[in-house]
Order: sequence, then C-alpha cells, then structure tokens
Amino acid sequence: MERPLSHARPRHADTPSQVADGLIARHQQADGRVAVRELARQVPAMARASRIETQVLAQEVAERLPVPSARKLLARFPPFSLVPRAPWRRKSLLYRALDVVPPLRWVRYRLGRSRYAWVRQRAAHRQGLEAFTVIERATDAAVARFARVVDLHGFADLFGRDTDFRETVVAVVREHAAPELRDPSGAEQRLNMAALLDLTAWHAAQRGGASTQLGAELVMLAIPAPVFERVTAAIRQCMAQRTAVAAA
Repeated sequence: MERPLSHARPRHADTPSQVADGLIARHQQADGRVAVRELARQVPAMARASRIETQVLAQEVAERLPVPSARKLLARFPPFSLVPRAPWRRKSLLYRALDVVPPLRWVRYRLGRSRYAWVRQRAAHRQGLEAFTVIERATDAAVARFARVVDLHGFADLFGRDTDFRETVVAVVREHAAPELRDPSGAEQRLNMAALLDLTAWHAAQRGGASTQLGAELVMLAIPAPVFERVTAAIRQCMAQRTAVAAA
C-alpha cells in the first residue's frame, strides 16, 4: 500500500536524488515492482513541495527504474513525452515465424526491405540473400545487446537531434574500436570492422544529410566485444550530461 503524500512531505533541503528515492520507496509493491502510474501522479506535487523542477525530479526517478517503467513514467512529462520512439522495435512473433520462410526472405532481399538502414544499404549492393540474412541477424543481435545497457529510445532521440552528442559518440566508438580491429579475426570482428568503415564514411557524409538512423546502427554494430562495457559506459555518461544540460 502506498502512503499518502501528506504523511511524508520532504524537507526543503532534500536533494532531487533523495526525493526520488523516497517516492520510489513509497510506491514499491510487495513483489518489488513500482506502481508507476500512481507514482507519476505524485511527481508534480512532490516537486512543488521540494522546490524542484518537475522535469528534473521525473528524470531522477526514471534513472532509478527499469527501462520499461522509466519510459512509462517519462511519457507523462514533456519534453520527455515528445521523444519519438526508436525505429528498432522488436519483431512480432508472427513476423519472426514468417520471416524464416525462404521465399519471403528472398522477396525482402530483392526489394531491400528491412527495418535496419544498414541492411537496406547493404541489400542495395546486391551481395546475395545469405549476406543479407547474416547482416540483418547480426544487426538484430547488436541492437539487442546495446539496448540491455543503454536506453535505446533516449539514445535515438539524442543521436537524431544533438550534433555535439553525435560527434562525441562517434569519436568514442572510433577511438576504442580502431585499436581492437587493426587485425580483425573471426566473423564477429570482421563485421565490426565493416561497420566501423561504414561509420567513418557516414560521418564524412553527415553534412550532406546522411541518415541518423544509419549512423546510430553503425555505432552499435562497430563496438567490439572487448571494449563494449567501456564504450557503452561512456555513451551513458554522455547521455546523462546532455540531458542535464537540456534540463538546466
């Protein structure tokens, strides 16, 4: 049971992080989950009582929640509610079941149909159905791996609209990936290398209006396993800094 807001008014000296911790604690259910809808209703009143900007408190709370719960919470507060969904939605079970049928994959290959910009680009080079399939499945895996440690929708939004963020992320990936891929071995590192080369070309063409979706995918694909944690930690830190600047 959540306790009424009036029973736990915060002291004015409380920091946003302390207020966020208290809000979450009061809305945590017996099974450990957080009642996000009820919590979201209390954020504006708690922010006023604490003399904190509503968006700042909402962001503090969201950073402490699992990603799906954080998205639900932030969807109620502009400008977070205006953030577009990332283009890499999970495939439905029906789609995955039908996509293993060879004729359907052949049609998608011939038409260059894929939700991934990099796969569409590679399909246009007519490298064959097998290469199309390998690249698409590798992109699937890279996006899923990245999404486990980075807020995908927040990343897509920042990468699409924030030039400084894009420049920083590309520089971080190139700085850490290039030494690891000087002598690539194995299929995974060869794919990392291909993505890194395409990322470099994309970055050079960016002033000509190159697709930011393509660039974001290449960032995720170019990160070799040995430096994955280091690079994604740097990306998360950069996201937090840019979000803080925007909220200031």
